[in-house]
Amino acid sequence: MQRYVVIALLLTAVWPAHAATYEVGTADDFNARAPELQPGDELVVRDGVYRDCRLTIPCSGAEGRPVIIRPASAGGVLLRRATQIVISGDYNELRDFHFEHCGPAIVVLIDGGDFNRVTACRFLHCGDPRSTYRHIIEVGQNAHHNRVDHCYFEGSKSMSLGLRIRSKETLGLHNRFDHNVFRDIFRLSSNGQEAIQIGQGGPSDQFEAHALVEYNTFDNASGDAEFISNKASRNTYRYNVAANCNASLVLRGGNQCLVEGNVLARNSIGLRVHGTRHTIINNLFLENTKYGITMPLGGEGHRQPDDCLVANNTFVNNGRAGLAFAPMSRYTLLPNNNRIVNNVFVGSTGLLLDQGEAIENEVAHNLFWPRDEAEVGFAGQDAIQYDPLLVGTGISLHLSAGSPAVDAAWRLPEVVRDRLGNPRPVGKAPDLGADEYSPRAPSAAAVALPLVPPPRPPFDAEALKGDPLFGYDADAPTHGWRSAGSASAAAENGILKLTDAAIWFERELPADFILEWEYSPGSLSAQASVTFSAGGRAGGYTLGFGGTRGEAPGGVVTLAKGSRDHIVADGHDTVIHRDFNKPLPNPKLWYRCRLVKLGGDLRFEIRGTPIVLWNDTGVVGGPALGAGALGISQTGSGAWRNLQAWRYTE
Repeated sequence: MQRYVVIALLLTAVWPAHAATYEVGTADDFNARAPELQPGDELVVRDGVYRDCRLTIPCSGAEGRPVIIRPASAGGVLLRRATQIVISGDYNELRDFHFEHCGPAIVVLIDGGDFNRVTACRFLHCGDPRSTYRHIIEVGQNAHHNRVDHCYFEGSKSMSLGLRIRSKETLGLHNRFDHNVFRDIFRLSSNGQEAIQIGQGGPSDQFEAHALVEYNTFDNASGDAEFISNKASRNTYRYNVAANCNASLVLRGGNQCLVEGNVLARNSIGLRVHGTRHTIINNLFLENTKYGITMPLGGEGHRQPDDCLVANNTFVNNGRAGLAFAPMSRYTLLPNNNRIVNNVFVGSTGLLLDQGEAIENEVAHNLFWPRDEAEVGFAGQDAIQYDPLLVGTGISLHLSAGSPAVDAAWRLPEVVRDRLGNPRPVGKAPDLGADEYSPRAPSAAAVALPLVPPPRPPFDAEALKGDPLFGYDADAPTHGWRSAGSASAAAENGILKLTDAAIWFERELPADFILEWEYSPGSLSAQASVTFSAGGRAGGYTLGFGGTRGEAPGGVVTLAKGSRDHIVADGHDTVIHRDFNKPLPNPKLWYRCRLVKLGGDLRFEIRGTPIVLWNDTGVVGGPALGAGALGISQTGSGAWRNLQAWRYTE
């Protein structure tokens, strides 16, 4: 009998009697129930579309028994617009939610909680459309041991994922960001939109965050020059894969970070290094268009790299140089006392190692193999110049049998495994480069890296243009248009000028089309819109831009559906964000706009940059709209020209 009592007590410890599942269907019900949740409980949100929800999670689970917050079915809850979830308790797990066009506030904020997890959530076109600096997910101050993993970010309007650091006393420690995907993040402003940001500046050498960033994929994450921006110390960046990014992994501030086992392919620069005592080992730098690694001169807030170890990396076909002690603007502080050893450099252009003006560094025992137009550059001491006999492509690139790099490296206490986690050495000495050759199968502890995204052709609207639907007539810009109400519309020098006007084209557009036009506002307060797919000149979609917000430019492009007041998506007005530095618009500056519509998929571009991307599946504001009328509306004055339309073709 005593044995059964013990078993019952053990089962009670594993499956606590109070664990329960609660279902809610409104924000009010969610916020009423959440504070009452206990370790092991589940809060289930009914499947559906929700918008403008502010949800708070103050409850706490326990180790091994987190509170689970999830949809009824994975991905079954779509959260939109001004939605924010704030987690302030401990041991909570938020999972499987789908966020779309959420902002401008931080969408998910871990506000001082510990051991929380955000996992398997999707964030499509989220962020602040007026500022590229706000995070979509933020781990805030005094928040420790939290994890964001297996989440998907696409088209982020501001920074995707960040650790907020304001002071040494409130610094969040040991947070982990892993197995996330960041894709198609287009540059909308001159700064901001980093995919991952750890710290925001200040005395970053004092901010020892011990953050772990691993197994993430970055594919065309080009919103900022830095797809990862490190501004704190003692962080680890390992086993990440980045490709096709017009950006770099940047140790912008902070010291003593570890960069290990990453694959950086076809980016502008693989890695840019500032700061001291970083360890950069076992990385593959492949076909980056400018450099594999730059170690720039310092000055004016950019610290030069000192006392860093760059060892056992493989550089293949990086444009200007595999590694460069590169000049940076007018800065003059030279990198000092860095060790560049045991690396493999292969290339067909530029210099394999560009020393520049930096001389107080140890460059020794590296293998160089220049081909075609490439040159070694600075070889340093004990250089080896042979073909390393690399085989494979992408992640599978590795040494083959008989390579002169095998058993040729110096032993370093910092390098005890290769980039896939296999132990070093296999032979009598370690191998040069990032990979340790072995005729045996990989060890059970070998790293399983994400796949390297393949190169993707750019979006080509020209190739999608079918039959012309109508074209702009410079001699008669009002031809085919008719006014609505007492609007003022006049043509002058091939330009259609509108003042407080609404005009409609006499012919309707088909369901799928490409529309292009140019627009110039008469003042910052002027507002313009284009309405399309409007049945009987009612409803439809409306793109709106211009106007002011207080005394500042509005700065936002909006997409409304059905009613002009029902905004479903928005984006940065990049003309305002990039070009307007004076109180009034530049009359010589025109918005060059393109709208592509295919079924429920809408893509609006300014100067070739996608500003609003919208996939209308018919769950928001009624069914996806098809054919219908085309109209232009103007509040204040504005000028229009070169309006043309084509039928969309596959």
